[in-house]
Amino acid sequence: MPWRASHLLWPALTTGIACAALGAHAQALPPPRALDTSRPAASAPPTDPRALPGSCLHKKCFDDAEEHTEPPLAKAPSSPHEAIVALANARGLACTGTLIAPSVVLTARHCLPLIHARLGRDATAPAEVIPVVASRVPPLRLVDLALLKLSRPTTVSPLPLRTATDTMAPTDPLRLIGYGAIDPSGERSLGRRHFADVHPRGWGCDAQTSATSGCIPDLEMLIGRGARNDTCSGDSGGPVLETTDQGLRIVAVTSRAVRDALLRCGDGGIYTRTDRLSTWIHTTARQLETPP
Repeated sequence: MPWRASHLLWPALTTGIACAALGAHAQALPPPRALDTSRPAASAPPTDPRALPGSCLHKKCFDDAEEHTEPPLAKAPSSPHEAIVALANARGLACTGTLIAPSVVLTARHCLPLIHARLGRDATAPAEVIPVVASRVPPLRLVDLALLKLSRPTTVSPLPLRTATDTMAPTDPLRLIGYGAIDPSGERSLGRRHFADVHPRGWGCDAQTSATSGCIPDLEMLIGRGARNDTCSGDSGGPVLETTDQGLRIVAVTSRAVRDALLRCGDGGIYTRTDRLSTWIHTTARQLETPP
């Protein structure tokens, strides 16, 4: 399938998350959303990125170049989407990621390995291409997050993320953004940055929804088909953004489609919460930013 290592717009190792509880879900996770053709079997842990949402199915998907056509999120900084980058492996475009430091990109674990980041709205004609020189993943394999070290820092302003002390359910609206597809089959408009706004129901993942969707409570967020917009192939590793008084910040990272999805894109997606992994993310990012 096209690059959907994690799903943008589809269906942590921190204190308080029991390894036993996470392990109980290990074999139940559906594949992630990326464009990489090596998509794992449904019984395997996340290893494949996602694409942009079926949001366009509902006329709510916007090309990033047309962002002015929709009212901006409250007090959002200028061009915050520039921190969102396309990621490629040896076969081509595979996932989406977000700059959280001048030379560090946050993405999904299942997108690895990756060889470079492409900056700009159109990944097929990037404004800049920067090689990936190192990657880091959380100790627990089930956690679908990864950090990438770029060969040189960018001039783009990075985006902040939720911290471990900020665990309250997010408020509307949330923004899904990535370089994935915008149709149910996961094929149309791959490589261009798109976004869509959604209205989720809190974190969405509890014992009841976990049984059908495959999400992990207290670690992941579920944005179901009721949100109307979804991520798709190529969106994996991309951010779920929320607005604060200081601007946009990352609340979750696109992982995979829900286990009970009937369509490749459009039936809902699962996202890894950054508040649950913030300690690992910040510590590892500082290590990657520090010269050897």
